[in-house]
Amino acid sequence: MLYPLRTMRKRILLSLTLAVVALAPPAIAQEKTLVRKPTGGADDYPYHEVLPLEKRARLIEEGIETGNISHGIPMPRVLLPPEGNADNSTAHQEDGTNRIGPLMALYCYRYKATGDPVALERAIRTAHTMEKLERVTGVDGCIARSFNLTDKPQRHEQWFFFPAEWRWSPRFENTRWVGDPSSDSLTRFLYGNALYYDLIADATEKVRVSALVDRVVTRFVDHNFQIVDADGKMTLWGNYCPDLPHQPLNSLLCLAALKIASHITEDPKFEKAYWRLIREHGYHEDSIIADSTNNCDPPVPWDHDLGMLGLFHLFEYETDPWLLGFYRAALERFHRTDLARPTRFPYYDFIWKACVKDRTPAEPATLHGLVNMRRAWKEFREEELREEGGPVVVKGVWQECGENFPKTYWMGRYYGYLPAEDPPLVKAIADGTVRDDELAPIKPTQPEMVLVPAGEFIMGSATGEDDERPERRIQLPAFYIDRCEVTNAQFKKFKPSHSYPEGEDHHSVSGVTWEEAREYAKSVGKRLPTEAEWEKAARGNDGRIFPWGNRWLPGMIPNYGAGPADDFPQGASPYGALQMAANVWEWVEDWYQPYPGNTIPSEAYGEKCKVIRGGADFNEMARLRTCCRYYCDPKTRISGLVIGFRCARDVE
Repeated sequence: MLYPLRTMRKRILLSLTLAVVALAPPAIAQEKTLVRKPTGGADDYPYHEVLPLEKRARLIEEGIETGNISHGIPMPRVLLPPEGNADNSTAHQEDGTNRIGPLMALYCYRYKATGDPVALERAIRTAHTMEKLERVTGVDGCIARSFNLTDKPQRHEQWFFFPAEWRWSPRFENTRWVGDPSSDSLTRFLYGNALYYDLIADATEKVRVSALVDRVVTRFVDHNFQIVDADGKMTLWGNYCPDLPHQPLNSLLCLAALKIASHITEDPKFEKAYWRLIREHGYHEDSIIADSTNNCDPPVPWDHDLGMLGLFHLFEYETDPWLLGFYRAALERFHRTDLARPTRFPYYDFIWKACVKDRTPAEPATLHGLVNMRRAWKEFREEELREEGGPVVVKGVWQECGENFPKTYWMGRYYGYLPAEDPPLVKAIADGTVRDDELAPIKPTQPEMVLVPAGEFIMGSATGEDDERPERRIQLPAFYIDRCEVTNAQFKKFKPSHSYPEGEDHHSVSGVTWEEAREYAKSVGKRLPTEAEWEKAARGNDGRIFPWGNRWLPGMIPNYGAGPADDFPQGASPYGALQMAANVWEWVEDWYQPYPGNTIPSEAYGEKCKVIRGGADFNEMARLRTCCRYYCDPKTRISGLVIGFRCARDVE
């Protein structure tokens, strides 16, 4: 998001230093906020104290309509009249396309939740504005960041990063547009069009939207997955190309763009391009770590937002269970960051719930985040901004576009996460009378066991250690396996003398002999998995190296032993079993024997050692492969190996 220097992206500063400095007018001075007089409150935009929540959402929307919309485009930050232009165009405009998609979401969700014809009218207006963002450039498939209706260049064109990118439209008289769209621009442009297509558009509008998306994404594909401006040059933040180094986040966003285009246009070329990037370049595995790799340290929040939007559409349109497993790993990594926030951002909670098809009401922590959302403002400011003759002081009342609150509220209403009438907890949160324990996160109920369906899988490895050979295909009947390793609390019910540190009830049990593990399993009507069952549950039917895929990725496993058994969902196996790499080694049923066809001798083979699988803390990554075998005396309690177990049972 492109705002004054106080909140600039580090990556924008770097890019400007390298690429734009020669084109820019004199550098702007550090922004100064000399007078800070908030005007928002119970009776003025952005209505932070207003209840009920629906009333607040509607008031903010009307404030946006009067203070931020300029010729259909939501201006992120506007200098209001009389200091600014009457059409709200005196603004920081580089994020116009970035904001128009979320604004479309607001209108679409509100219309679907209420049937209000005003929301429908605004959605249609916004849809046609999005098309004009393409038509105004004069190049099919090339989109603008924003445009103005004017007969002369405006002073605000000099205020921010792209003064050289403002130009006259070859298609429309008295129209100027700004170029160099970014990954933010394309992602949110397609997000808005997809929601409109799915929720609002009639048959005629679907044809129009399909043609627009086809032009935009075809240009993207034809330029080898790069956003290319009207001058034929890749934009500063438009690189998704498999032949150039790029962020893993852009791999995810590229797949999302192609999936949206495939869904809307039904043109097979987009699905073909989608699968080519998966099969030849591993974009699906890049996507897993889309949350953690960008040009800034620490990671920036807008990249998090882009990743969640990309995943939203991938979960909406993808049906392949194999691919959805990779996207679920990515989603859980993003969600883990969200859960760690001091105050939750409910929009991300709602996206996560929509992706995993959770239709339960918003939990208290999400309501707390919604009631206390403060991402819009309106205030008097004195700012030093760039103009041709050098920095100038611009005084007046500025208004930040506040679509986040109403967009989130109406999404919650549409999916059923929020009721039409605020629950009592909302007022308690607003009054500050809610107790901390009432806001504790609610863990969703998960199945105790996951199903591993019948079928063939690849067991062993042709390139690993000697005891993993030969690689071969094994047929197994369906079975269930525990989603998590057995915990201390569970094991203590079986063996009351079992001791462990206070507070570790839900940590994986360790220091258990093979016989104890087998007897525990019998006591709960289960059994230990066979070695073949364990490996299939960990690697699926595609022969993957790790439970999450074929690449070693940071942040997929714990860096400690015998930690919480239900942690790290981002590292789940294809069937949803957790921590089948690291945490604790796991006993299986089998004696340590050579695989059929393996003639390499070992003194450890025979009925003297049992197989353990999965690896634990301090194990290097080769030990965490799904095909890795290790062995141990079944009577051992060696603490250094950190051995636990999980159970299996037959499908009845």
